[in-house]
Amino acid sequence: MTIDPDFSDQLSKLCSRECVHARKDPARAAVMIERLVHSLGLTIAVASRGDPGVMNTLCEGASQQLFQSASGMADVSVQGRRQ
Repeated sequence: MTIDPDFSDQLSKLCSRECVHARKDPARAAVMIERLVHSLGLTIAVASRGDPGVMNTLCEGASQQLFQSASGMADVSVQGRRQ
């Protein structure tokens, strides 16, 4: 299974640009998270073909990966805090 590298690059650039603004605006960050979760939900629904068991497995895996990713980047958020 492969994914178009252009998709990955474009998504990464889009998220990075938006994070610059979201870092200073919690409401904007919340909207960004909501939209990303919605897109992930759509992707999981399509990939699982609506099978609840497969959806559950994909959601659990995504949740674990999300936590690991966020934990690994926690220092980025700390750098943006005012002391």
